Amino acid sequence: MKCKTENEIKRFIAENTEIVKGQSLTPEISLRLFTVKCRFWTERPELWPFPDPYWAVYWPGGQALSRYLLNNPELSVGRRVLDLGCGCGASAIAAKLSGAAHVLANDIDP
Repeated sequence: MKCKTENEIKRFIAENTEIVKGQSLTPEISLRLFTVKCRFWTERPELWPFPDPYWAVYWPGGQALSRYLLNNPELSVGRRVLDLGCGCGASAIAAKLSGAAHVLANDIDP
């Protein structure tokens, strides 16, 4: 199955990830992630409709950066923020929660 439209991508993400909150350095942020309960956790990667779903993992570096932004809102307040290579988007979310005026999250993955 290859996802082609935005709606197909949204449906795939909703059906194959789990909402995770409180299991990271940023318990105030909820994210849709791959977990051991998700079908594709044990599925062969060649069956995935996307290559390597790095977007579905909350990487330690992203957790640390997100925590730093939340702990230091003066870095974001009123600013325009570009989160390049955003992965799951947590740092972009943290910037917005910290008062950024505008946030754009960008990655090569869906």
